Amino acid sequence: MYYQIIVSGDGIFFENDDKTEPVIGFLANRVVQASSEELAIATSKRDILVQWNQLFNADRKLGLPRLRIEK
Repeated sequence: MYYQIIVSGDGIFFENDDKTEPVIGFLANRVVQASSEELAIATSKRDILVQWNQLFNADRKLGLPRLRIEK
């Protein structure tokens, strides 16, 4: 079965920020093939965090976003 998962990410800080308030966020839409909705959610969260670290956070200065399922 295919699931459409919409995830929001927030709580991301820039290196020069004082880290008292997040300064950026995002929405991500994923279509995931999985045997259950729970597995589809877990897979989409994992994939987003892997992509985040590979593409945007290679130097590990932005931290990890808090992920929330929107739909």
